[in-house]
Amino acid sequence: MNLTKGEAISRWLALRAEPFLTLVEDILERNGKCAMAQMLRSKQCGWQAIASEKLILLMQSMAAVDMRRRETIQKEAFLLAECQTFDRKGLTEEEKHQLQDSQEELEHLSQELWRLERERYILWRRVPYSPLRRAIVSSQKNPKSHMTKWLRNDSAGRGGCCDRGCGCCERPRSATRAKSFGHCTSECACCRKACGFELSSPEDRKSGNIIPASLSTTI
Repeated sequence: MNLTKGEAISRWLALRAEPFLTLVEDILERNGKCAMAQMLRSKQCGWQAIASEKLILLMQSMAAVDMRRRETIQKEAFLLAECQTFDRKGLTEEEKHQLQDSQEELEHLSQELWRLERERYILWRRVPYSPLRRAIVSSQKNPKSHMTKWLRNDSAGRGGCCDRGCGCCERPRSATRAKSFGHCTSECACCRKACGFELSSPEDRKSGNIIPASLSTTI
């Protein structure tokens, strides 16, 4: 890390002040001022000059895993709801095959979630103790942390559920999976219903893309 003399002094002072600033963060959060606490952590990240290439790549990897997990949870919820629509007593042969295919895919999705959760844990252990780590922990404690104005506007702009009055982004995406809040992916059942077609192609699903290649984030 190549720092100028001024940056090195700023980093040294910030590190010395970190124990006190951590107490300030806690006081702010206990008084319901979570946004101010997060802003203070953001400032400290700049003062400490922690944004190394290695850490940036680590954060990108965690974000990619989180995106895949959200997509998988939404796909699982869609298939579970679809399976419940079948009348088990009067299934046609075609419906039996369709139900069997859905059940097999649900088993695969369950295994994929198990793998993703462990992959994220391994990545998380590599995040050093820092204002950034404390910011992530604070965000994870709040299930509505994704409902900031700019994230809602981004979801709405991409045609996600924040563009409609369904409220899907405000509710858990799964009744059985922990930490299932989040904005829409291409596997959101509500978005698929609103569009009238699948939002991801077979090629996207085979390659593991979260969404169609023409887009760059969740909707």
